[in-house]
Amino acid sequence: SLLGDADIDVPCGTCTACCTSSQFVHIEPDEADTLAHVPAALRFAAPGLPKGHVVLGYDEHGRCPMLVDGACSIYEHRPRTCRTY
Repeated sequence: SLLGDADIDVPCGTCTACCTSSQFVHIEPDEADTLAHVPAALRFAAPGLPKGHVVLGYDEHGRCPMLVDGACSIYEHRPRTCRTY
């Protein structure tokens, strides 16, 4: 999965450690499903990467803005970065 050959099923369960760790989440241009579920206002051009690569930031508490009521609000559509982390 880390080589980009396939997705991996990460059984996050109730763990939100990576969702609350003040990390920028990289979203690649080919992730159309994810991009359709992340509001444009939350996406920013990824520094040093070609056009179309974006990052999803975090809020003032270090949480992913897609984390709602303690769970990922786009879990079935989450970025590849989240799927492989």
